[in-house]
Amino acid sequence: MPIPVQTTPPDSRTSYIIDQLEGERITIPGSKGVFRILASEKQTGDSIAVFQSGAVLSDAPGFHWHNEAHDVFLCTKGFIKLWNGDKCRILGPGDFAYIPPVSIRPHLPANWVDFFRYVSEPYDGILAPATDDRDLRALLVPKVIAAKDRFDVHFVRDPTFANMGPRWMVGGVLSRPFLRAAHVEGRFAISSIESSGKYPAGAAALARWFTFPAWITAFGLLRIKLKGQAEWDSVREGQTVVLSAGETFTLDFGSRFVRAFSFTNGPGIEEVIHEAGAQVEHVVLPDEVGEVDQEKFSKACETLGVTIEAL
Repeated sequence: MPIPVQTTPPDSRTSYIIDQLEGERITIPGSKGVFRILASEKQTGDSIAVFQSGAVLSDAPGFHWHNEAHDVFLCTKGFIKLWNGDKCRILGPGDFAYIPPVSIRPHLPANWVDFFRYVSEPYDGILAPATDDRDLRALLVPKVIAAKDRFDVHFVRDPTFANMGPRWMVGGVLSRPFLRAAHVEGRFAISSIESSGKYPAGAAALARWFTFPAWITAFGLLRIKLKGQAEWDSVREGQTVVLSAGETFTLDFGSRFVRAFSFTNGPGIEEVIHEAGAQVEHVVLPDEVGEVDQEKFSKACETLGVTIEAL
């Protein structure tokens, strides 16, 4: 059976696809923006939360920090102003920023996203409430004060930046890791995975079965198949696919250029590429690529504990 395409996340841990601009859609009154929750504690076993946000030009809710939650920002369209004390960094499409928690504890909750549910209201409009002129701060401040300890959101000026720039490649698959699992005690990883459907079959590093949880947003045509499934599912630009823990899958690249943002609970594809491939200097996909060293690839997966099987 194909992976189901849904407008909101399901109530249990399973694999699914969320269509472009869909998800659990909520808005902070007066913010002129919308949050689209794609995965949270019900779908990930309280391990990670993933959501998109979009807005017309608007003010941010305020400076804050977290005791336990890791804040990551990946700009896909438009621009985001991200403040660090009295300094502002403007993120454009493809830019990434990471803000670590004040103290890293054994448990990383996914339900901190409930803060957004708490201060927001459901949104059923088209894109964003561009004409909502309610006073954002007057509405938000009382709830922010009440939410400080309940949701691990503390409004104080102290974010920091980190951006991982190097690139690794194996066969015809390029990884630009924004955040490797090694940087956050193995908790999660975020990377841009890029390839082309024009590369020959011998360069298909991902032409095998993998087993690890992942959340993938695609640009271009990414094809995915679950083990035991006869047909490929197509994940197109703007869609997000959530693969449940323990689900076995394989990937294929169906257009001239495919870029997929991969979020994994622990190390994922980016770490395999790092170990099985080599660091590269070029910033775009090369015209020609070599074949995959299968022995090195298998050894890298074994070392990382990533389960693979031949197709």
